[in-house]
Amino acid sequence: MKRLCQQHRSLSSFLPSVLGSSRRGSFRRMSSPEAKDPFCQAKLAIDELIRRYNSQLSMCESVRRWRTLPTAPRRDPGDVQFTLMCYNILAQDLLEMHGDLYDRHDSVALSWPHRYDRLMAEINLVRPDILCLQELQDDHREQFSNGLANFNYGVLYKKRTGDKPDGCAIFFRRDLFELVDYQDVEYYQPSVKLLDRENVALIAKLQVKGNPTQR
Repeated sequence: MKRLCQQHRSLSSFLPSVLGSSRRGSFRRMSSPEAKDPFCQAKLAIDELIRRYNSQLSMCESVRRWRTLPTAPRRDPGDVQFTLMCYNILAQDLLEMHGDLYDRHDSVALSWPHRYDRLMAEINLVRPDILCLQELQDDHREQFSNGLANFNYGVLYKKRTGDKPDGCAIFFRRDLFELVDYQDVEYYQPSVKLLDRENVALIAKLQVKGNPTQR
């Protein structure tokens, strides 16, 4: 490490010393003159970021593994197969309201621009014919509709009752389905213990276009 620092000491003026710090104190304590060398600090900072990334990646792979299931047999040759994706996306306002639950997470990963990009990437990977979202924030509806414009989705949305900032939504491909009917449901009943929260639901009846018998 000392030889590496000496070879690149000329780069020190271009590297901010803040790169060598860590709010959790996880970087190795360096002795002088290493402690004063920005390149050494940057090298340790990058090593720590790589270690944290690999640790998080390993954790995600161990917890979340996709399985490919065999195609279900068709009961009738005329059956239409479609994909459905159901996703609780965690409303940003709720995340920030309960920040203590996420204080061990990377703050960059918790920012809405980052989360929105990752959600769009995931949805575009699956390309569902029907997409059901929970905790879609009311003021993010237009952003989602614009981001999914190429799917030609029809959209249903029901905001949670009270002062809650989010709700649930159903996106469905308008070239594949026709909306026959829908009903929103408000669960809140203050006198019933299991229903004393501002939860809602959406129920939609969709008809396959070109085949009125399939709903």
